[in-house]
Amino acid sequence: MYPERVETYKEVNLGGVLAGLFHRQGQYLVRYFDRQMTKEGYDYLGENLRIKGDAGNYSDMTIAEEDLPEAVKRLQKVVEKSDNTEKKSDESKPNADFLPPWARP
Repeated sequence: MYPERVETYKEVNLGGVLAGLFHRQGQYLVRYFDRQMTKEGYDYLGENLRIKGDAGNYSDMTIAEEDLPEAVKRLQKVVEKSDNTEKKSDESKPNADFLPPWARP
């Protein structure tokens, strides 16, 4: 019998990266990637993404590095919708310079 195959991947801090990209506090942005926060009215954006942790301990929440571009894309839609509702400037667009080269548009 073969041993179970273990998937390995590099993880990055979700709140820290999102805060840098969207110029907002990471503790609020990670709530969209914690399924439990749907009870508080947040849309769940983490489907099929490799995320560990929860918004209650947001500073330890991580995401697989390969999944980060998809997470940013999903969150950008929510932030833009929110900004359009609030009539804000276009600060919601992620700062591409902050993204690693492989994740830049």
